[in-house]
Amino acid sequence: MSVVFVGRFQPLHNGHVSVIQQYTDLVIAIGSSQYSRSADNPLNFAERLWCLQQVTTAPIVAVPDIHDDAHWVEHLLNIVYTVTPTVDGVISGNAHVQRLCQAAGVTVIPIVPTLPIDATALRQLIRQHNPIWKQYVPTVIHQSIEPIIAQTPA
Repeated sequence: MSVVFVGRFQPLHNGHVSVIQQYTDLVIAIGSSQYSRSADNPLNFAERLWCLQQVTTAPIVAVPDIHDDAHWVEHLLNIVYTVTPTVDGVISGNAHVQRLCQAAGVTVIPIVPTLPIDATALRQLIRQHNPIWKQYVPTVIHQSIEPIIAQTPA
């Protein structure tokens, strides 16, 4: 089964890693790829790409926002088809992405949360210099993401 995992990965966390490890035929789509250094999107595409490359060899594509719900799924798939010939389903924890894919007839594979925290809360903990965040994020990326997120205004 060839699946696409769509996320912003702001930051990558162990819940994302758990999903990645469940699939052998996976393409990772970094959404909102053009945004960075904002409260919701502190990391740029290259930084998110590097983080993902520390935990997977799966193909990774950039999916910039086009702010056009009617064409977003087509936009996503056109990008994904540059690295794989078929897509059997889309994985996303984002309810809006799930609705768009379902409306376009694309199978949505639900994510079962494995962490008691999400990326928004992780960003808040990092900005508060609360070390609890480290238990939820792959160790290999701690030093790279902490100063960027900590310095990005909330």
